[in-house]
Amino acid sequence: MPIEPRSRDRWGTKQVLLEGGTVNNEDLIWQGENRPGSLTRGINFETSLIGGYRRISGYRRYIDAAVPGTGQILGTFVHETGVVAMRSTKVFFAATSATAWTELTSTATAARTGAGKYRSVQYNWVTPTTTFVDGVNTPAKYTNGTYSDLNNAPTGQAFATEFKRHLWLAPNGSQTLTFSSPGNDNNYDATAGAGSINVGFGIHGMGVWRDELFVFGRHNISKIVGTSATDWILSPVTGNIGCVASDSIKEIGGDLVFLSSDGIRTIAGTMRIGDVDISNLSRPVQNKATALIPIENYTDGSTSSVVIRGKSQYRIFSSRSSSDRSTQGGLIGGLRQTSSGDIAWEWFEFLGASIYCCDSRYLTSETELVVHAHNDTADNYVYTQESGSDFTGFSSASTAATTIAMPWYLQSPHHAFEDARLRKTMYRLCAYIYAEGNVTIYTGSIYDFNDASVVQPVDRELGRITNAATYDDPAVTYDNGYIYDSTAFTDIRFCVQLEGSALVASFVLYGTGGAPFTVRSMSIEYALNGRR
Repeated sequence: MPIEPRSRDRWGTKQVLLEGGTVNNEDLIWQGENRPGSLTRGINFETSLIGGYRRISGYRRYIDAAVPGTGQILGTFVHETGVVAMRSTKVFFAATSATAWTELTSTATAARTGAGKYRSVQYNWVTPTTTFVDGVNTPAKYTNGTYSDLNNAPTGQAFATEFKRHLWLAPNGSQTLTFSSPGNDNNYDATAGAGSINVGFGIHGMGVWRDELFVFGRHNISKIVGTSATDWILSPVTGNIGCVASDSIKEIGGDLVFLSSDGIRTIAGTMRIGDVDISNLSRPVQNKATALIPIENYTDGSTSSVVIRGKSQYRIFSSRSSSDRSTQGGLIGGLRQTSSGDIAWEWFEFLGASIYCCDSRYLTSETELVVHAHNDTADNYVYTQESGSDFTGFSSASTAATTIAMPWYLQSPHHAFEDARLRKTMYRLCAYIYAEGNVTIYTGSIYDFNDASVVQPVDRELGRITNAATYDDPAVTYDNGYIYDSTAFTDIRFCVQLEGSALVASFVLYGTGGAPFTVRSMSIEYALNGRR
């Protein structure tokens, strides 16, 4: 039998454009060769608006004052110039410049005793109005600094939405959907154009999309079209699937998304129920998406969601327990125009907060504000997302703000470098970083799926950014290497020497705390060893 001649090692560089988000439903080697810019895991990253993956911003207290009362905060909503928050039997408001919360409820309004989780809807028939329900008490609204109960509305409503200038209300699990008279959220007289519709299944949420009102059950979806009580038409969408988390329903990217029993879906795709690729957005992270489904029961309100419009981003959170925020979080989904020109969803894990309720809207200043409150009876603060670098907020030992460094982790696919049966000698890893401030980045390598018989390299520091400063920093002098009206560090290449050899290799970037940054691309230098 002839002996195969010894061939020379071939040097190569694999340049990887980072896009695709987390993918957990593909063969690992296939993923590395066909989707090299995707991730096997990405924690506290998001789709970057400048390409690549960006480590997310943190959150901090909305204002330093606590929301008065006892128990956990049951709801928080953005309204015009500030934030509405609900705790105990009271409702409060604080403008963005406030130093304390102002109570909106008074002796003239009904006490909100026994309230459950609050949900809201905003509309502007005459003036901007936020109407909210809590599943127990009379619906109420807040507009132009005035709070009032909707005393003519039915009590015990858990869901509210606005459709065709009618306010629509429904209790959780009821089959009856009630709508107000046109343009009057406190008139439910049938002679004035109000009424009710029996949808034929227990209602678990509502959402409006393209001039249609979609009504969700746990295993059903129907829609209502028309303009008034004289021509409403109720028709089924599907009797095979529904919404399992009421607060997951959000409009984004020209569609309505929601958490179903098989992951995060779009309503457009669900109406074409056979089109699996379109209907299920979260299939690449199916195991993580289905883990968000409330396990205690379908109505505990443990799942919430928010849209960040300026980033075309959808965030969904799970708050099963208040005991350890470091193990809780959710998913971050973002839309990206890929290098091929397609529009695609990318998914990442969010870790470090037990978020019970959240909301996002544009203030009158045209600034988008994203707020949340935790599932914690001892934490009486509202928080602002997209703010700062770390998780700054509550400490059970003190009322002073406490900084919790944000963990982050990014792992590439397992790259085979052309041939999964040839051993490669690894030489250098370079990452191209857009930095927004001071941060230290560590890197690690995982060879042959972390096979115990293969020597695994020691983790090391990839790069450190320090003393980032802006033009108007009083400690910085002119012509000292700083960029006008920006950080001193923009696009930087960090490289680290690799060691060892492997058949396949995966690379990790990780750290704790520090400023946000974007990893735009990576390159790996290697030698493809000859067959011996």
